[in-house]
Amino acid sequence: MSTQEIVKGIKLYAQKEFEGLSQEQKERHCETVIRKILENANDGITITKIQEAVPYISSDKTVQRYLDKYINTNFAYKKLIGRTYIYFHNGRLLHEALKEDITIGNKLYSFYHIKNPDGDFIFIQEKKKSELNAITISGGIIIEKDYFNEFIEHLNEIKRKVNKDE
Repeated sequence: MSTQEIVKGIKLYAQKEFEGLSQEQKERHCETVIRKILENANDGITITKIQEAVPYISSDKTVQRYLDKYINTNFAYKKLIGRTYIYFHNGRLLHEALKEDITIGNKLYSFYHIKNPDGDFIFIQEKKKSELNAITISGGIIIEKDYFNEFIEHLNEIKRKVNKDE
């Protein structure tokens, strides 16, 4: 995959422009860029490829930190191939109609039906809105589609127990 394809649709800065950003702006930009690169890189991506595509994100630790965040929130996963980790966006949307968002309090929950090499899943992602209305991913769970009804039954059982205590 070419560098142009990897950074398609991403606003990149010149080195001097990036250095002129505040620390918070730099972090938000890096997080967004790496998320979009994961989405663009259908065949996966390495840390080195990300650094080649976005030279001002040159620190291995910086790239690793954002990739780890995406892995921890189930937005991405990694596979060890030889001695190199390859990072993948956690599936492609199977049904554009099933990408729903619901706001509860100051959190946004997004529901997706996705498919990746490991199977068919329902992905629920938790996002937070900042004071500036910037949205950041704060968590996520993936349920195998075959077990989704069982998952909902357990949630309803928990709901009954919680409501019984009121």
